Amino acid sequence: MDKKNLLLQGLAVALVIALVAGATFVYFGSSDISTQKPKSQLFIEKFGDSRDRTPENPSFSEGVMNIRLNQLDGVSEPVVAINPDNDAKMVVAANDFRIFGNSARLFFSNDAGNSWIPALVPLSGLSNFTEATDPAVAYDAQGNVYYAMIHYQTFGNGDGLFVNMSADNGATWKNKAVEVKRNSDATVFEDRPAITVDNSSGTFKNNVYVTWTSLENENGRILFSRSVNGGASFENYIELATGKVHTTDVKVDQNGAVYVAFLLNNNTIVVRKSVDGGLSFGAPVTAATFEHSGIAYNNTFLLKQNGTTGVKVRSFPTLALLNNHVYICYSAKNAGDLSDIFMVKSPDGGATFSAPVKINNDNTGSDQFMPRADVRDGKLYITWLDSRDDANNVTIAAYLGVSEDAGASFTNRRLASQDFNPSSILLKNYIGDYIGLAVGRENIISVWTDGRNNLFDVYAGIIKMNPTSVDNPAVAGEFTLNQNYPNPFNPSTVISYSVPAENQVTIKLYDISGKEIANLFNGFVGAGSHSFNFDAKGLRLDLASGTYVVKVQYGEIMKSIKMSFVK
Repeated sequence: MDKKNLLLQGLAVALVIALVAGATFVYFGSSDISTQKPKSQLFIEKFGDSRDRTPENPSFSEGVMNIRLNQLDGVSEPVVAINPDNDAKMVVAANDFRIFGNSARLFFSNDAGNSWIPALVPLSGLSNFTEATDPAVAYDAQGNVYYAMIHYQTFGNGDGLFVNMSADNGATWKNKAVEVKRNSDATVFEDRPAITVDNSSGTFKNNVYVTWTSLENENGRILFSRSVNGGASFENYIELATGKVHTTDVKVDQNGAVYVAFLLNNNTIVVRKSVDGGLSFGAPVTAATFEHSGIAYNNTFLLKQNGTTGVKVRSFPTLALLNNHVYICYSAKNAGDLSDIFMVKSPDGGATFSAPVKINNDNTGSDQFMPRADVRDGKLYITWLDSRDDANNVTIAAYLGVSEDAGASFTNRRLASQDFNPSSILLKNYIGDYIGLAVGRENIISVWTDGRNNLFDVYAGIIKMNPTSVDNPAVAGEFTLNQNYPNPFNPSTVISYSVPAENQVTIKLYDISGKEIANLFNGFVGAGSHSFNFDAKGLRLDLASGTYVVKVQYGEIMKSIKMSFVK
């Protein structure tokens, strides 16, 4: 989120107000302090009291499951990560307009995104730091979750970057986040962190890397810091670039090389690479040059402009690494089109980059923006927001592009089951600045800010990548439920089953007397074999030692197993 600084001077004293995070503050071009309002205040003024809605059952259409993650309205800018060792475990971090004080928002899932549990992440512990913005999340190879966030004073001159860690998939966190950088200079603001972990088997495995933009007046600095002790502390930051720079992404390849990409002068993407675990970086390499998406207006860029309003857009980079290939995606103008999605790639570890390839395959002249990329099993995945399905280029839906030929061509498919008009939730040109994507062994999940309910919500589009051909024995067979493993267990066990065709499946837990304890899963699944990781601790179930019954219903057929929990 872009940040601005406002200096108001009185006759007797000077009052300095830090105007932090463009998605959290709005500058109306007036020196009257009453017109300077944080986004949280604007949200409450527009939408009123919080709406606590019941959890939403997943909907399933054309192989994509849609589900709303939040019960309370007022969330935006989601990012997502999947546990690299267990696809069933996922986390989504997001801004939350209704949280004040020392907490940030997270949602976690233990059942591959079929249900979500909200959690609060402790931040700096500084009493005068009251709001948080710009979340980023990543897993390490052991399943620990790292959460980076900007914590700041709503009106004041302090802000900083902090990182917290969870060892139980987001259910609980350390009491206080670790400080990466903090300042009390009203002219300097930390912005948009990105975080990743070295999950390779190389020399620097388990290193945690964080990058961000430190803004001062009209210029910025791209900063980098690392932790070599599992996030217990972070080393002094180093500067990777200075000038008109903004918005980083950071990734680690299979050999442990660290790549950092960022936007320069609003028209160039630059990459720097480290092969020594972030101690030093090679010379900057230009990956792409282009014309920024949208129409320049009042120090920002707008799509769907209507007078002074529109949807703010930024052409920042998103990185994906695969087999020494570096992929960078971004949005840019294209002839008469205000915003398309493009990809450039490097076959030589970031030394050189190809000409750009357009990813969205429509010919409508509509807007495509906010891309996010990931890779898995030789395929490149990119998600974005898209207006191709509206002849008037107004409403928005999430899309997914997939390339199986190293980025030479892409298929496109719609993820959102319903589009929305961004003007229904617009807060001074803001509906969020980015969305999220994660690809696991069995699941693809894209998350985005959604206004289909005329509120700020976070929705996920999830694709299950289980085999569905007759080569899978379960497809041609019948509904089967296997004994859980391990059994007895504490705290987690895997429940596996197979279904012959796509249908609704529910999984419920009962005690031995027949009393229902928890509804573990309720959603559509495709034909094939499936597994559900039941984690009593992660679900916050205080189970006594004893025998429990799991009932799995497939369509009209019910099957059950008994399993033993031991403390």
